[in-house]
Amino acid sequence: MENSAPRQRSVLRDAVLTILLLVTTRVQAADPVFTGRADPPDQLLSLWYSRPAGEWLETVPVGNGRLGGMVYGGVTTERIGLNEDTLWSGGPRNCDNPQALKILPEIRCLIFEGKYAEAHQLGTKMMGPYTQTYLPTMDGNFAFPAGVAELLLQSHASDGEIHLLPALPKAWPTGSVKGLRARGGFEVDIAWKDGTLSSATIRSQLGHQATVRYGEQTVPLATETGGRYELDGQLRIPEKR
Repeated sequence: MENSAPRQRSVLRDAVLTILLLVTTRVQAADPVFTGRADPPDQLLSLWYSRPAGEWLETVPVGNGRLGGMVYGGVTTERIGLNEDTLWSGGPRNCDNPQALKILPEIRCLIFEGKYAEAHQLGTKMMGPYTQTYLPTMDGNFAFPAGVAELLLQSHASDGEIHLLPALPKAWPTGSVKGLRARGGFEVDIAWKDGTLSSATIRSQLGHQATVRYGEQTVPLATETGGRYELDGQLRIPEKR
């Protein structure tokens, strides 16, 4: 018990450092909406989901044996349920079950025979005393779009440049995004197909001058407050609406 206080301080320090490493910068977006669908990965043993987890039992567990997390897989906001092995609702005790090793071969035989319900029931005898040892520590909510937005749109206040699709991933060949904010008071919608820009809509809130960039091509854009400007994939001179 003499070392409990330093260990608790160490646990809190590790939890804070973990959160600081995971949290991204705030995204320059106003409720961005992502459309399109990426292709499943080619790697063997890959996990692929078409939607985020709706509840805790659907999450994907990650961890190193001491720190654990249950990942919900959100797109615009990620949620991770965090846990640390010194936090529990029960008391410290020896949870080893000496009979577990003897039961394991029987469970394997039942699984190979396709008797999964029987194997599950027998597996409960491998567990140690029930002490309610798992206790979620906290939920971490992370603004994932900050990183995604940097792949789709970058802007610079110094020169008023709006850079479209600066680092579009190959895994997203076709898609669109709406409501990204660019520095200088601009709101941007972008659509792309087969890895190439197809259109962009820029709404000016402050009437500032801008330079729109896509690849090596740039075009100056003189705007008015409240103006709406549409560009095609070649950044042709837009008409104000």
